[in-house]
Amino acid sequence: MTPVKSDVLANLYRDKPELQQLRDRMGQIVADTVRRIVQDTSLRVQGEPTCKTLSQGIFYSSVYYELIQKLATTKKSAKKRLDDLIKNNSFWNSHPPAGFELVSRYRVQVKKGTVPSVALKSILEANEFALMDCAMVCQIGQYWALLSILGPQKFDRLFNNETGVPLMLSQYDASENPLMLFLHAITPDTRKKGHRDIAVGQRVCFDNVSGYKTKHLRLGEASSYHVICLNAEESQQTFVGHGLKPTGMTEEEVEQVLVDEYNKLPPSPEMISVLFAAKIGINKRMELARIKLLEDPSEENKKKWVDISTPQIGHHNAEFLGQELQRQAKSAQLTLSDVYDKEFGLNEKNYVLDFRIDLIQHLVKTSLKLISFDAIRRYSTRM
Repeated sequence: MTPVKSDVLANLYRDKPELQQLRDRMGQIVADTVRRIVQDTSLRVQGEPTCKTLSQGIFYSSVYYELIQKLATTKKSAKKRLDDLIKNNSFWNSHPPAGFELVSRYRVQVKKGTVPSVALKSILEANEFALMDCAMVCQIGQYWALLSILGPQKFDRLFNNETGVPLMLSQYDASENPLMLFLHAITPDTRKKGHRDIAVGQRVCFDNVSGYKTKHLRLGEASSYHVICLNAEESQQTFVGHGLKPTGMTEEEVEQVLVDEYNKLPPSPEMISVLFAAKIGINKRMELARIKLLEDPSEENKKKWVDISTPQIGHHNAEFLGQELQRQAKSAQLTLSDVYDKEFGLNEKNYVLDFRIDLIQHLVKTSLKLISFDAIRRYSTRM
């Protein structure tokens, strides 16, 4: 995906105002759709969990694990649901909504025999249950904008799992995701916070501190946040995304959420089975002891950590890491003013992602029988 400079697009939109109008319309659809999902999730995680609130909606795996685990202590149906999700490795891989199937970790696609537009509508209108990350939620909004503009017939012709390229929700680096053909990366002008060169509906990425992955290992879900611009007005710019407030948050507020996520204890390895944990290289006993030591850096907990870890990494290494964990736990929690990580915050190297409006306008004008991904690729090579 070769980046396009923002001033090049500005000139294009100035010369072709109809493209600007289409871009603005699609951007607003993306922002409204993601906000709608985030609003629903935020209501479900508030207060005491119930079987009803946890039977629908989109959740982060670690958040849902904490909620369903609490409910499972008193409800047999919740206990069965928890056991099934662990058995199926859903807290690790993600859990696809109805009409979708798991391809690999954080990668789901529409099933054969399922109408893509119906499956997508079901996520939003039936609040289908799913475990997804922030990138996948952003892509639901982007696909919904494509469906809204192209209409169901063209959308289904492109994204079905028989004759098209199946609709996929994934990380943004998944080249096989057909959505990527409809997006381009934009190199924005470098500007200060609150004055970014950005438009409503565009996707940006915020990175957490570099130490996040060290503390939270591979079960942590806040190493970065893919978010959508909700308000692009200078000095009022806000973003919305999975795990953020549905009303939108400023750049500084998103950064504070990242710091808060870093300061939390790592997710429990109990959300994955012993056999699967061994398969992916996670020693559950060691990880549980590590979390306990981070929570309570007492000598007693350090000794437990050393005893459990010594057979795996040797006594010297276990003792050294135990002391390091004690130091981390006893030190003051990270504050936003403490962060000097150059990679923290809005990642300008990750580029802004937006729709290829010229391509989408071309598809709007193209007859249904001529719609195909081969035609899209031919069009792209000419541009």
